[in-house]
Amino acid sequence: MGRALYNRPASEGVPPLGESVEGELVYKKIVVGTDGSPTAGVALDHAIGLAKVTGATVHIVNAYKAMTTMAAIGPDFSAPDRGVLEDDARRVCDEAAEAARAAGLDAVTHIAEGDPADALVKIAEHENADLIVVGNRGMMGARRFITGSVPNRVAHHCPCHLLVVHTT
Repeated sequence: MGRALYNRPASEGVPPLGESVEGELVYKKIVVGTDGSPTAGVALDHAIGLAKVTGATVHIVNAYKAMTTMAAIGPDFSAPDRGVLEDDARRVCDEAAEAARAAGLDAVTHIAEGDPADALVKIAEHENADLIVVGNRGMMGARRFITGSVPNRVAHHCPCHLLVVHTT
């Protein structure tokens, strides 16, 4: 028989959001990724809404990939400096955290160099998160079969519950 949240038998069902399970809220830590785009904002809004109902802390993640010189195309191409990428990632996280805090929530920001899906999974594992929220952008079309999408890769390695929000 399957299990639901907090070792509760699945046959008992999952309580409505905001209700306690043996004195514990359904979600305590919610991880959400953002790149600052409007579609990521939709996923962030859902994470904030769930956190407001459950009292969860929102962990906001932005991962960036530094381009190598080998990836440059053309003689005039110069890859952005790692410091610039990190500053931009911090700005994106800080803006998202401001939105969460404006809603009365605790928010923690995480920036990581590397693959966004890997960063979400690693941070969820490290923080012992109850839920990862991602947008569905990238799950459509042929591209997902070639490179995979962030939500698809997170789904295959997620250490907790996963909510894929329709953002497109």
